[in-house]
Amino acid sequence: MPLIYDDSQIQTLLRNSQSRLGPYVEDILRKIGLAILSKIQMNMSGRILQKRSGRLFDSWGMNIAPSGQNEIELKISSDSPYGEIHDKGGMTGRGHKTRIPARYYYSKTPDDVLSRVDNMIKAKLDKIWQ
Repeated sequence: MPLIYDDSQIQTLLRNSQSRLGPYVEDILRKIGLAILSKIQMNMSGRILQKRSGRLFDSWGMNIAPSGQNEIELKISSDSPYGEIHDKGGMTGRGHKTRIPARYYYSKTPDDVLSRVDNMIKAKLDKIWQ
């Protein structure tokens, strides 16, 4: 015989689960953020972009913070003014005469890391529901 839940039972279950899920969601986001930062820095370590001063390398960071009611947000960013041109390429310099090739050291990184996210989430949810 199948289990049948009405909407009020499902809503109650979700409300009761939110407080238990919060720390897991934050932990998952932290792991995702660290994996993305690690991949960005690996890409910048000679394979794609030669490390000279280290300013671009060191400019990357992450922040996890509430972004609304029952929402949490992961932001990964660089405060470097030249990070985007090194990633996407383009013309720069005095008179925009210098061409920098696209290196994609960060713009494609989340796709690489997010392929592992489903497994991380599933493992955390399995732990909660045991």
